[in-house]
Amino acid sequence: MIQEILSHRPYSKGTNLNGALESADRIMKHKGIIFVVSDFQTEGYENTLKRMSKKHDVVCIEVGDPREQEIPPLGVFYFRDPESGEESWVDTRSAAFRDWLKNSRVLASQALTDLFKRSRADLLSIKTHEDYLQVLVSFFQRRSRKGARGGR
Repeated sequence: MIQEILSHRPYSKGTNLNGALESADRIMKHKGIIFVVSDFQTEGYENTLKRMSKKHDVVCIEVGDPREQEIPPLGVFYFRDPESGEESWVDTRSAAFRDWLKNSRVLASQALTDLFKRSRADLLSIKTHEDYLQVLVSFFQRRSRKGARGGR
């Protein structure tokens, strides 16, 4: 199964997290644990996540790259969103751009945290430079202690 995941070639460039969640929900007939690994930088999956979390134990693993959080002030660059195809030129030295980027990241992070709390899904954030194994072990140790005292 892991080999199939690693060798899979997508049919399109866009992300359909909602479709993946709906497929998992259809396949899983009995209560179980579902791991969702994503950067969660998409929309339209929120209701499906909430519905799944009522039946299953959902652990969302947010993978992020710290280099995406702050862009160095090096000048004018051309950016293209690989999913939407949207293109733009941006002056990364612009204070307005830097403030917008910082504020949008803070708001997006808070919205994600709020969504997972409302959905009763666990959230684990892993950065690409971190030792993911240690982060996972720590997460499941905390979760195990929490479960021993009554769970979520």
